[in-house]
Amino acid sequence: MGDKRSLVFVIDDDGAVRKSLAQMLSLNGYEVMEFDGAQAALASPRLNEATCFVSDVLMPGMSGLDFLGEVSARNLAGPVVLVTAHGDVPTAVFAMKKGAYDFIEKPFERDTALAIIARAVEKAELLRQTRELKSQITSTAYESVGLAGRSRAIREVKDKIERYAATDLSVLITGETGAGKELVARLLHQLSTRAKGRFVAVNLAALPESLAMGELFGAEKGAYTGAAASREGKFEYASGGTIFLDEVNSASMAVQAAILRSVEEKTITRLGGNKSIAVDIRILAASNTDLFALARDGTFRADLLHRLNMVSIQIPPLREHPEDIPELVMNFLVETRRLYHLPEITVSSKAMTKLQAYPWPGNVRELKNTIVGLALAPDIKEITDWNPDTQQSEPGNDAKLRDKVSLAEKEHIVHALASCGGNLKQAARMLNISPKSLFNKMKKYGLKKESYK
Repeated sequence: MGDKRSLVFVIDDDGAVRKSLAQMLSLNGYEVMEFDGAQAALASPRLNEATCFVSDVLMPGMSGLDFLGEVSARNLAGPVVLVTAHGDVPTAVFAMKKGAYDFIEKPFERDTALAIIARAVEKAELLRQTRELKSQITSTAYESVGLAGRSRAIREVKDKIERYAATDLSVLITGETGAGKELVARLLHQLSTRAKGRFVAVNLAALPESLAMGELFGAEKGAYTGAAASREGKFEYASGGTIFLDEVNSASMAVQAAILRSVEEKTITRLGGNKSIAVDIRILAASNTDLFALARDGTFRADLLHRLNMVSIQIPPLREHPEDIPELVMNFLVETRRLYHLPEITVSSKAMTKLQAYPWPGNVRELKNTIVGLALAPDIKEITDWNPDTQQSEPGNDAKLRDKVSLAEKEHIVHALASCGGNLKQAARMLNISPKSLFNKMKKYGLKKESYK
């Protein structure tokens, strides 16, 4: 019996055959829609709801094979079962090579046809469940590491994460300090087949060269003063999982050479040892400086760069997607309330406008620290205002006058855009400048009118 939720499209220019198939499927619990041609089926408002398509091969206008191509091109989920005349099996076999699920020969046997369609529907249902499960896992992973946002820039980052996570390729993650490079690395690990293994993060900028070798590759007893026992390094500890080399640009040439050798040979040798130890790891690396420029200068090995940069993900600075700030702010508030058992805290539109107007040189990390600090103020129930002049920016403390002027200008523009729903002409009149000047200033500050509609 068919699943009553399963919608089957029956497409055939022969009314007798079409109605015979439709009646048979309806009696077996399927919801059925009939079409006398492929074009009519493709124009149906319920096209994306179809669980399965049953289509004749030879029809005037668009053939069943052409319809199969359209289903594939539109990335429709429903499998296609073709109906073909007896003796035209070669065409049906060709169609299966092109992606058709199966075929039914005319005149068809009722039980045979039902069995084929039931298998196609079952396959569609399994694929739907798999997609939903993957979506839930992905959503949970995003929430667990705090990568929020719906802007085009962040959607592009998420798309790359989901595409690259399924591979074992090395990924180079670039972006400014505080943009969220380690969050991206953790997502790549959590959505990969290595998720049950360890995720080991190493900040190379925090390791002097004298310690880096032992920390990364381990050491045998007596390898150096104080080495009272053998110990494994981060590469060995991460075997079966993922190692994240943060600020890889800080590694000395000697450390770079050792990393390259480990990547190429998939083995490590502990300090003071001679034995090669096999390691099974995926390497993710991050840099806040241009590694290609360093490679041209000769301060970063080009061969290592090519190994690390099999694919790359560039994380945009927060100032380039301020439309994501409200969602980030609310996420940080929820997290802070949960950690410190605080009552509900809201944010006024005035405060949110100022938060969106600020350039956040320290990126998402700076925004999070700011929101946590505001939320922990005594007896606070609402963040009613925020003064950016009190913000101690991560890259520097004393903002220059021109920075304060720019900040004030951006804040006025944001307020005007928000008040006018993103209408540039109205906002320009409110600001007493020309629409062209407003457009140029919006480009300067990374503002998009779509964010305020």
